Amino acid sequence: MPEQCPMRALMRLLSTRAGLDDPHPIYAALREAAPMHELPHFGPGLTRYADVRAVLFDRDLRVSSQAAKPGSARADIAAKLPPDLQALPPPLFLQDDPAHKRLRRLIASAFSQRAVDALAGRMEAIAHMLLDALEDREAFDAIEHFAVPFPALIIAHILGVRAGRLGQFRIWSEAVIAELHPLASPVEREGAISAHRALAHFFRGELAERRHSPCEDLISELARAEGRSELSEEEAVSLCVNLLVAGHFTTTDLIGSLIYLLLKHPEQRRLLARQPALWPQAVDEALRIEPPTPLLARVFPKAAQLCGRAFEQGDNLNLFVAAANRDPRVFPDPDCFDVTRNDIDHVSFGGGAHYCLGAPLARAEAEIAVRVFFERLPRLSLIERGLAWRRSPNFRGLSRLELKQGPPERVEWPDGATPDQTNQWRSMPCLLE
Repeated sequence: MPEQCPMRALMRLLSTRAGLDDPHPIYAALREAAPMHELPHFGPGLTRYADVRAVLFDRDLRVSSQAAKPGSARADIAAKLPPDLQALPPPLFLQDDPAHKRLRRLIASAFSQRAVDALAGRMEAIAHMLLDALEDREAFDAIEHFAVPFPALIIAHILGVRAGRLGQFRIWSEAVIAELHPLASPVEREGAISAHRALAHFFRGELAERRHSPCEDLISELARAEGRSELSEEEAVSLCVNLLVAGHFTTTDLIGSLIYLLLKHPEQRRLLARQPALWPQAVDEALRIEPPTPLLARVFPKAAQLCGRAFEQGDNLNLFVAAANRDPRVFPDPDCFDVTRNDIDHVSFGGGAHYCLGAPLARAEAEIAVRVFFERLPRLSLIERGLAWRRSPNFRGLSRLELKQGPPERVEWPDGATPDQTNQWRSMPCLLE
C-alpha cells in the first residue's frame, strides 16, 4: 500500500532553499521507502523507474484535465481559468487522442530529425553571436545572457516571430509557468492569466497576418491548415502559445544544467574536449541527472489496480521522473554525472503517445550551444553565491548562473581541427533577420 506523504508538505520541503539546491536526497528517501506515496488531493505518486516508465508508455492512461475527477487538483487548473481562456484548447501535452494525434501530426515535420539537422548551422551561428558579447567580460550570468536567448531565438525562427519581441515573450512565459507551481499565490495566478491573454492576442494577430501574407514558417503552416479546416483558429492560437513557452523554457533549463554540471565536473569537460563524439551522451546524462520537468502525471480513464492500490475513474497519478532517473536498480552509481555512461534510457522526455515532440530539437540545441560555449570560453569558473535554482518543484533549472573568466589557455583542437575550421561561422551571413 502507498505510504502517506501530504503533497503540500512535500512541495514545501522541495521549495525550501535546501530542497531547491538539491532535491535528490528527498526523492531518494521517497523512492527507497516505498514505490508509491499517497498525495492527498493530488493523487498518489510513483518514484521507481520500472513503475514510472510502465505508466508513461501505457497508452490507455490520459493526460487531460477533462479526464480528471471534478474537484481534483488537475481539474481545478482548467476550472479556475476565466471563460475566455477556457475557450482555448489546453496545451498539446495536456490533450488526449484523437485531438492530440491530429494536432501533433500538423506540426510534427517542423520538429523532425531532418528539420533539426537543417537548423544546425543556424544554431552554431547563434551560439557564436551570443558569445561574441560575452567573450571579453570578466563575469556574466550564463542563464540571462546565453541559456535564455539561445533556444528563444531558435523557436522564434521556427515559428516565424520577430526576435525583437523575445524579452517580452520571456516575461509572459515565466508568468504562465509560475501558475503551475502547486503553491502559486493569487497574484501569480492573476499574472499567469494576464500573460496567457497577451500571448493569445499576439498570436491571433500573427495568424491573421499570415493568412494574407504567408511565409515559410510554422505560423504560416498553421494558418494554411486552418484554411483547409484541419484545425480551428483557437487550436492554432493554443498551439502557438504552447510551442513558444515549451519550445524554449525547458531547453533553457537543460542548457543551464549541462553548463553547471560540466563546471562542477571539469574532468568530464576535459574528456569531451578529447572525445567530442561523447557530446550526445553528455546531453542525455544531464537530462537524467537534472530533468527539466521532474514531475509528470497521468489520469485513469477507468477503474484499475496498481502497486496494491485501487484507482477509480478520473484518479490522478503523479510520476516522479527525477526519482526514477536516479533509481539504483537501473542506473549504477546513479548520483554520478558520467558522460561515458551507456544506454541512458531516462524518462525525462516522457513516453508513449506523449513522448516529447521537441526531443530532437532540445538535444541538438543543448549539444551545440554548450559545446560552442566551452570551446569559446574554456577558462570559466563559478562565482561564489552566484547560483540560484528555480523556486518551483515542478521545473528543475537554474534561474541564475554567474561565472567568471580566468586567463586564456592553450586550446587543444579535437581530431586535427584548426581555429579556422571551427570559426567558419564568421563568414556566414546574419541568420537572425
